[in-house]
Amino acid sequence: ALYKLYAAQYSNSQGTFLSGTGTDRGWLLTSKLNMKFNKCLSGHVVYETFKPGDFYLDDASGYYWLRFELFFKWNNR
Repeated sequence: ALYKLYAAQYSNSQGTFLSGTGTDRGWLLTSKLNMKFNKCLSGHVVYETFKPGDFYLDDASGYYWLRFELFFKWNNR
């Protein structure tokens, strides 16, 4: 899923040492891949990336995040 994020209002008219002066929070991309290997083992992979907008300082960094998770089911009911 791709999300365009906005702020309801400006943080303040001059900006602060923690934020910019806009209302554009940026772009968030999330994706999830579910897998089933057999009746006892399944899992998923989650990926996210964020590109900040003008609501944040000009030198604000985005991020990339990746998670792997496996599930083992002993009793298969």
